[in-house]
Amino acid sequence: VSTQSTGSQLKIWRCKNANDLKDWEIVKEINAKEPFTFTCLDWYVSPSESLIAVGTVDNSVREQQGQVRLYEYDTQRQDWLFRDVVAKSLNSKVYDVSFAPNPGRS
Repeated sequence: VSTQSTGSQLKIWRCKNANDLKDWEIVKEINAKEPFTFTCLDWYVSPSESLIAVGTVDNSVREQQGQVRLYEYDTQRQDWLFRDVVAKSLNSKVYDVSFAPNPGRS
């Protein structure tokens, strides 16, 4: 599970016991670098990879510009790593992101 605050923090949580959904722990906190703030997110999980796409807004410019940033889980490091900015919006912030239901499959 992941959550984002009103602003610049994304938290990734893991349930300590799948049979008892009461106890959760934070496994990663990602802070948006100024002047960006997070606006939305989406997960993609497959047997071979886990990705999070995060929408942002750049608050330093008058016309709000946005980006979609991609984070990937590195199984060797057991950590979430920033991979790339995969999209940019020059005249509005990003309000919604979504992975295709079956990316890369025909």
